[in-house]
Amino acid sequence: MSDPLISQTLGNYEIVGKLGKGGMATVYRARQRNMQRDVAIKVMSADLAADPEFVARFEREAHVIARLEHPRILPVHDFGHEGELFYLVMRLVEGESLYYRLKRGPLPLKTAARYLTQIAEALDYAHAEGVIHRDLKPNNILIDQWDNLYLMDFGLAKIMAATQSLTQTGVVLGTPAYMAPEVWRGEPVDARTDVYALGVILYEMVLGHTPFESDTPFTLMYKHINDPPPSPRETMPDLPVEVEQVILKALAKSKDERYQSAGELARAFNEVVRVAGTLSGRVRPADEPVIPAAAPEPAAGESAPVAGALDLAQEADSPVAQDAAAPAPEPEIALPEEIVPPPAQIVPPPPPLPLPPDISFSTGGHRPAPYEASGSKVRRKQKTRPSGAEAIPASQALRQAMAVIDQAMDAAVEKVAEAVPPLPGAEGAGGASAFAGTDVPAVRAVSRVLASGEPVIGVLDVRGTPQWRLWKQLAVGGLVLNILGGVLNAGLLGVLGWLAWIFLAVQLYRTWRGIIGQYYLGFTESRLILLPHDAQGRALSGESYAVTWPHVGRLRLSDRYVLADLLLDDGEPIHFAGLLVTVGAGGLGEQLRWLPGSPIVGLLTARGFEVHNL
Repeated sequence: MSDPLISQTLGNYEIVGKLGKGGMATVYRARQRNMQRDVAIKVMSADLAADPEFVARFEREAHVIARLEHPRILPVHDFGHEGELFYLVMRLVEGESLYYRLKRGPLPLKTAARYLTQIAEALDYAHAEGVIHRDLKPNNILIDQWDNLYLMDFGLAKIMAATQSLTQTGVVLGTPAYMAPEVWRGEPVDARTDVYALGVILYEMVLGHTPFESDTPFTLMYKHINDPPPSPRETMPDLPVEVEQVILKALAKSKDERYQSAGELARAFNEVVRVAGTLSGRVRPADEPVIPAAAPEPAAGESAPVAGALDLAQEADSPVAQDAAAPAPEPEIALPEEIVPPPAQIVPPPPPLPLPPDISFSTGGHRPAPYEASGSKVRRKQKTRPSGAEAIPASQALRQAMAVIDQAMDAAVEKVAEAVPPLPGAEGAGGASAFAGTDVPAVRAVSRVLASGEPVIGVLDVRGTPQWRLWKQLAVGGLVLNILGGVLNAGLLGVLGWLAWIFLAVQLYRTWRGIIGQYYLGFTESRLILLPHDAQGRALSGESYAVTWPHVGRLRLSDRYVLADLLLDDGEPIHFAGLLVTVGAGGLGEQLRWLPGSPIVGLLTARGFEVHNL
């Protein structure tokens, strides 16, 4: 049956679709008429609206979220009621939750470090404001299309400075897989309780599963209280010991033995990842079932699930329910009477900029820490101005600005790549709709690069450049020179800027035409190969690269483009960007037809790399 609220109006909001339903509220997609924008609106269950104490808790939730103004926390726009219907209006984020991202497999260490940093920024800010989350889990973390994370659903949060509790006669729901030992024991909780849940999420991001799993919540309770977490290196033997130590410290049974803030955990993890290097996600064992990444089709009259809705104890049939397969319901845990204040050393960090992944490798083999690349590295010595604002060094501000520009250019180029028609491919190339197999010239050319003779899983024909970072720097440098030339009335600067733009335009044109920049991109179980070829599909000497998967910092593949950041054995960084041609050279045929179901996509998905529209 269709929902009676769909097409109805609550205040200034027209309900257009249902996003999900939980035990306390139903979440809809709505149109805010005066602002002409879509929002997520959470409507309290009608049978609970008659309870004044429950309504007070619901209203307190709105007030708690409204006071948390941070770029990593999903904002609340409005709160109100229409007759007996109470509702909360929040920003609608088009994307997915971290839960659905992790269903596709574990993350590379650098991606996990980047995500951890963003979550920690939001938590440290909330803790400094006197708010703990209490129900931190992947379903309450949203990822937008630019890979920015947002923490949501503070419905179970508690204001630590409050003098009375609105839940003395009620209970709250926690998610058993992420609940700290002190929550199970009914002891006072503080910011370090969220640190434990963040440690469980970190364990899941790196390993692909939570540390404790069971069919019953009571068994989970026993494990969280008594059992040491399983060693991550048992699942990933090549995981650095230092990384394992950070994860296990975050999961310490005693609050005093854990990291005392989320930021402290994130800084420690980023440091060991920087020193130890980056590992790709583990390869899924052959006997392990693959969990589909796609959500179920919505029912008739309902909209597809969209990230941005509050995830409150989702029902078993909800497309965004995290524990849909659990045979037993989650236990209700009574709130403690008093809450310990957060550790004194927690300081609210400056609001971060939405920065891109740390994909830059410096020459000489040194990799800057992801924390530094995100503009959120905590300085050892901080001076507080009388107004309370923190001084940001000029060099760090410049890095932040350049990183924002770098992200904006990547996003713009990806949008253009998705919009333009695909490249047709080399003239005279074959047009088979199915992959011709491994006995084709392209695969043989890539195999000759591999001294070990390992089998090639697949090859793609792409047209691009291994100097993608340099091209972006030329674009930014040309723009800066043009601006400075106009401001300073210096004609020479303006001429230099236009020369940079002309050189870049010529390179783009030559690559588009296939005069330069034709490459085979080969994939094996252990490495990635980049091999140049000519217009006839014959491999060329020089500029060929073969790197193992742990040295692939980023790899993003779609039906139109590919982005890859590689680190060679001598420490030289390679930043490759290319467009996929429709008809591949060297016998690859119509690769855009066979690519979606090919072993290449399966390999990248299992290793935790980004695959879009395939």
